[in-house]
Amino acid sequence: MDTLLLKAFLPEFILAFFILLQLLFNNHLLYSKKYNFILSNKELFFQVLFILITISALVINVQIEGTLSNGLFFTNKNLSLLKFFFLVCSIILLTPIWRSFILENLNFYEFFTFFLFSLLASLFLVNVLDLISVYLLVEMQTLCFYILATFKRNSTFSTEAGLKYFISSALNGGIFLLGCSIIYFCLGTLNLNYIELLVSASFDNELQIIKFLLLFAVLLISITFFFKLTAAPFHFWSPDVYDGSPLASTIIFTVLPKFIFFTLFMRWLLSVSFLLFEIKFVFLIVGFFSVVFGIFFALKQKRLKRFFIYSSIAQVGFIIAALSIQDLTTYVYTYFFLMNYIINGTLFWTFYSFFSTFQKSRFSFYSSLLSSLFISNLANLNKLNPYWRLIFVFLFFSISGMPPFSGFLAKFYIFLSLIESQEFVYTLVLILLNLIAVFYYMRLLKVISFEVTSKNLRVSIVDPFTYKSLIDLDCFILAFGSFLLLYIFWYPTFFLLFFQYILINFL
Repeated sequence: MDTLLLKAFLPEFILAFFILLQLLFNNHLLYSKKYNFILSNKELFFQVLFILITISALVINVQIEGTLSNGLFFTNKNLSLLKFFFLVCSIILLTPIWRSFILENLNFYEFFTFFLFSLLASLFLVNVLDLISVYLLVEMQTLCFYILATFKRNSTFSTEAGLKYFISSALNGGIFLLGCSIIYFCLGTLNLNYIELLVSASFDNELQIIKFLLLFAVLLISITFFFKLTAAPFHFWSPDVYDGSPLASTIIFTVLPKFIFFTLFMRWLLSVSFLLFEIKFVFLIVGFFSVVFGIFFALKQKRLKRFFIYSSIAQVGFIIAALSIQDLTTYVYTYFFLMNYIINGTLFWTFYSFFSTFQKSRFSFYSSLLSSLFISNLANLNKLNPYWRLIFVFLFFSISGMPPFSGFLAKFYIFLSLIESQEFVYTLVLILLNLIAVFYYMRLLKVISFEVTSKNLRVSIVDPFTYKSLIDLDCFILAFGSFLLLYIFWYPTFFLLFFQYILINFL
């Protein structure tokens, strides 16, 4: 039976084979005296694009269902849809990642090898059912992220970012293993299905100490997820790490892992749902602090990259607050919010890499300031290109939760879930905090629309891009993403039903 079920993981095995093949092929191409070829960045882009499209086509055709290796992994067609959605997001994000890769002159094909390795670990995490398997796969992904964070070897900030990530992740891994050891001591298993069955039993007076230990273990493991999701006050590592990493690595860190870790977090919460009522307040507090820290630290940021990092912490806070409620509808709303978060993140980073490339073409001295794109650099954007300003208006109206954009619906559904669970005061506080957040988004739009840096600015764009043929891809992503922000607001039903269909068998 296991042999048949292994075929469900054929896309992952083929991805691992492709990674090895790409590594050997590119190494042979670069260092072979016989061929002496130059490996271009454009060739690297199409290699990774081909691999991701191939794996996506394989994943969507997986129809096998069952449990593998005595409950270590499980698979069904709904998980295949979830992985397909994740891979499509990775394909779309590949363009800003590749653009940033060129922008900062990384010039090492191994960057995309580690990127694909992190995707391989993420795909396996969707199917995992055992906490030790979770630990090993998360460490595999984290190891890739260490290297991606330090990829700019001549940069002190990049080295510092990798070191901070290594130390904080090592501490986080220790906390996770401590929680796992307590659960194994109390229940004798680390399988999520068995844990769900065992904690559903009533704890008599003689077993109250076991219940206390289990609550402590659940809290420890939940803290490790808060850490990975950059929720306050466990976000202390993320601003410096994300800001110091190369731009291409930052794009990977801030968007793709969030989807996988929230999926894994929801499965973990489901397995211990009978204990969550007693620590529900922890999720509400963490959600509140995430929104507060994200908003008030973003208010005083001058650099655009760091501004979005703090803004994403605030967005995570809304989802954490919603996860205090354990029902199918809330999980559907959570995925809807995550989808909106991914669209906003893709739009932002595509524009960031696109505009940075444009800035580099205008100013010869800008190459030394690539990691410091300031909000003030966006002044005169309306005169440079009114369509760029329009995209920014769509993006930040959506993030701030203003109609008629999908971000409004995403936050509305979260507030609706909290109101239905009778968290009236908490919901009111979050709404007031969101109104404060609107201020700094409007401030950004004021800079774009009304502030002027040079009265004699002349717009002249003469082939400023390394590969002009791929500019159309950047523009398509920006245009299509902006369209989705409007379309989803008017027609959200398809997306809500899609996530509900996935979650019915997934949870």
